Amino acid sequence: MRLIGKWSMIDVFVVIFLVSLVQLGVFMSVTADIGVLFFALMVFTQIMAVHYFDPRLIWDNPKEIHG
Repeated sequence: MRLIGKWSMIDVFVVIFLVSLVQLGVFMSVTADIGVLFFALMVFTQIMAVHYFDPRLIWDNPKEIHG
């Protein structure tokens, strides 16, 4: 869970939403089409962004970095 990040809740929200849709299956039909692929791509992109993001770069002095 640490890899995903403590602030990323969109995937949790979507999973809860899908579970509730499946439980309402007697009233409606739910199919997983291309949205599942895009959701998996979004989760992977979010994991990579959290992994490679360095907040120290925001606060470094540009004069120290570039000479």
